[in-house]
Amino acid sequence: MKSSISCIIILLSLPCIVFCQVPHFMSTTNALNEYAGFFSITNASSSQRSLVGATIGTGGAGYFEIFNSTNTSDALYVKTNGLGSAGIFEIDNLLSVNEAAIQAKTNSDFGPAGSFRIFNSLSCGSAVQASTNGKGDAVAGFGGSGRGGYFTTSSDEPALEAFTLGTGSAFTARHKGSSGSIAVFKDDQTPVARIDKAGVGYFNGGTQNSGADLAEAFDVWGELKTYEPGDVLVISQEQDRTVEKSMSSYSNLIAGVYATKPGVLLTEENIDTDLSDKVPMGIVGVIPTKICNEGGPINRGDMLVTASLPGYAMKADLQKVEVGQVLGKALENFSGQTGKIKVLVSIW
Repeated sequence: MKSSISCIIILLSLPCIVFCQVPHFMSTTNALNEYAGFFSITNASSSQRSLVGATIGTGGAGYFEIFNSTNTSDALYVKTNGLGSAGIFEIDNLLSVNEAAIQAKTNSDFGPAGSFRIFNSLSCGSAVQASTNGKGDAVAGFGGSGRGGYFTTSSDEPALEAFTLGTGSAFTARHKGSSGSIAVFKDDQTPVARIDKAGVGYFNGGTQNSGADLAEAFDVWGELKTYEPGDVLVISQEQDRTVEKSMSSYSNLIAGVYATKPGVLLTEENIDTDLSDKVPMGIVGVIPTKICNEGGPINRGDMLVTASLPGYAMKADLQKVEVGQVLGKALENFSGQTGKIKVLVSIW
């Protein structure tokens, strides 16, 4: 290790970007295979750090810079062969508001400001982990003219996964700009789905839902607890935009069926509105429907109409049925007294 006097002489050729004042301690080397500085603890039982940088001033406790513009090495490389973290960055000042425990900056046109990598292909650990016990963000990404964040993987695992153990959302996308989409999904570079700022969804390949019918949320006449999935519903004459159980045979007011599990639920309400006081009335699709033998045994393909039994459908008599009375067609045979079968609901 050379003296501080010889170090000052060598420093005269370096930029004055950092060393405008003589450092308290400095080490340099011109050798190809020597370290300019090396700090080591040879006692295996020691729990102390081999290097500590501290200051009570307003400057940084540590600074690492490469002056050679062609140098591709890391300005700082931190590695551990132990069980602890390779590096810990902590702010212990409770008054700190806007400062980060670690900041990564770059003036490069293409290079990242920071890089976290796992070279062990068998590793199940995270390349970077962030957590907080406070009310702030564990991770915050900010982009100027570029992306606020970028995640990529060449494996079969997701490039980004969000989960929560709390009661909040695992993921929220927020858009405060004057135009654009809240979310865009691409197949390579080709957009295949997006959600615009108004909440309208666009899908190139259509949508697939687990339910088998299209339903709309409706208020019911009377107490909601007296209704159940499978009830045949008609337009109520007591109140606007309200439905009730069918009460007579061959009703011209037939509207739909209380859906068991609608694939699509339409509503005039906002997406955050509680719809638990309404029923999902299926108007098109395959819906489990309450039926009875009032019109005789039912065969697949038979047209169904309302029965006199409240909330039930029956086989239609083709000599009596009129336009506006047909609920749909039976998809299953039925020979009992009352029960449920799947019905292809299509009112006409």
